[in-house]
Amino acid sequence: NYYVVITDQNGDPVPNPVTYEYIGQCLMVSVRNICNNQSCWGIISIEDKLPPQIECTCPVGNTDTLCEITCLEVNQLLAGQIPPSVQPTVTDNCPGVELDIQDINLNDEGCGGGYVIVTWIATDLGGNSTTCVQQFNIVPLTLETLVCPPNYIGQCNSSIHPNVTGWPTILGYPLNDEGGLCNIFTGYWDHELAECGGGRKILRTWTILDWCTVEIVECEQ
Repeated sequence: NYYVVITDQNGDPVPNPVTYEYIGQCLMVSVRNICNNQSCWGIISIEDKLPPQIECTCPVGNTDTLCEITCLEVNQLLAGQIPPSVQPTVTDNCPGVELDIQDINLNDEGCGGGYVIVTWIATDLGGNSTTCVQQFNIVPLTLETLVCPPNYIGQCNSSIHPNVTGWPTILGYPLNDEGGLCNIFTGYWDHELAECGGGRKILRTWTILDWCTVEIVECEQ
């Protein structure tokens, strides 16, 4: 019968099996006979040769709705702010794996077909690394979530600018006249109605255009 004794460079005992804390160290190993205490010894170098395993949700070429974004979320992804729910999962034989974004690329063709490519890299304490690539598909906004502003009652001589009276919104974002919102553009025309007394009554007609589908919606305020 035999038993194994492992010590570090300071002569301190090392657990068997050897754990990840000793990666990169040289340890002395001796094998001893229980009956006569005869032994042999050698030096071993502790290395981790196995890279982490990384699995990406939203792989390249996917058609999963979970991986769809609008132009409103593109800058968030380009800044490396990937929602935790779609970040890769990493497993390794040893703890201490570091997960980082290696590269982010944008290809936006407009009106569908655009995407953001995110390349991740997982590196373990032994310096082994592996990568995976995600694809987030950019889909146009639609007019399904359009909300027109309600009627507005203001004080005499108060401003009638939409910043005061309200803009139409898509997904809660105002559709102002500063270049549109993604593929949605808006404009308005005012028609002042005759009003008794000193007040003013204005009928504002909003026209909202989906540039991708050429769909037009009008509403009055």
